[in-house]
Amino acid sequence: MLFHLLLCVASMLFCMSTAHDIRDFGALANDTSLNAEQTNAVALMDAIVAANTTTDDRMVVVPANFTFSTMPVWGNFITNVTFQIDGTLKLSKAHHHFTMRKEGKISDLFYFEDISDVTFQGSGLIDG
Repeated sequence: MLFHLLLCVASMLFCMSTAHDIRDFGALANDTSLNAEQTNAVALMDAIVAANTTTDDRMVVVPANFTFSTMPVWGNFITNVTFQIDGTLKLSKAHHHFTMRKEGKISDLFYFEDISDVTFQGSGLIDG
């Protein structure tokens, strides 16, 4: 009986809607190393994909009181996703490591194609 109760509670917690905090995808806060910047770019893109493919929670969260240095982030076919920026996203200064866009230009912090209903909100800062 106790096991059944615990299983029910665990199932309810698992199924509850939660925003996609970039730390849950491996983002490293307050670290400006090249490794952290590359890791944070992947974490951001993974969080975007997760938010874009779910039906119940389409929010990517950059949590307050943290700074995340990152390489440029790109994506396409993103719909109805909200970015809740309460911390700081800072574009890397290692421009020589940036991926070039197909036009031969260096990427911006965010480069998206074929998007609709994408919102950036919050009390944080995007530096880049």
